[in-house]
Amino acid sequence: MEHLIKKQAVLFRENSGLKQFEKLKFHEILEKQKVITVFLLGGTESSISGMAVKTGNHRFMMVNSDHSIGRQNFTICHELYHLFVQDDFVSETSKTGLFDKKDKNEYAADLFAIYLMLPEDKIYAEIPEHEFEEKNISLQTIFKLEQHFQCSHKALIYRLLILGIIDKTRYEELKQINVIQKAEELGFDNSLYKKGNENTVIGDYEKLSHKAFENEKISESHYISLLQDIFIEV
Repeated sequence: MEHLIKKQAVLFRENSGLKQFEKLKFHEILEKQKVITVFLLGGTESSISGMAVKTGNHRFMMVNSDHSIGRQNFTICHELYHLFVQDDFVSETSKTGLFDKKDKNEYAADLFAIYLMLPEDKIYAEIPEHEFEEKNISLQTIFKLEQHFQCSHKALIYRLLILGIIDKTRYEELKQINVIQKAEELGFDNSLYKKGNENTVIGDYEKLSHKAFENEKISESHYISLLQDIFIEV
């Protein structure tokens, strides 16, 4: 299964016109793939990271903007799996990054996200040779990788773990770090580890909502509700 998911991530890159190791520009991918995306407050500890809906040729995504930017980016990649790879997909709400093998589709989406965001050859290329040989990856290198890939701290260290670059003990140590504070200490921009994108809308959300109303697929009250969801006064 994991080999297939890795292949699907590579194919998605190719179909999106991305080079094999190119850094993802998440909002540009959503625009190019015509995924209507809304970033809404969902609570920092919410069980929902995002939602995806596919109907006909239309694809919709909601991302919890109370989560950090890095985690939002992971959620975007997770939902792209549902929308473009998963067979017979209709809709799903997700709590991403659990890597729970008991839920086949959610596990596959998490794997797809990590393969899409963090190609292993690029990781190897960015780690200083002496750190790799000693299996002693510095915090400077870890935060540099996170900034390069615009990923969460959790996603990066999990990727290092499954690649065997760090062991379970080091992984557990790294999980306990105050990421925002450590980023500041090391001289990195800490905005990646904070929430953002609140009320951002990508795509023709308003236009398609109006079209659905005109075609009598939704009621007037539902149409107004959809616009209010993205803070458009009616």
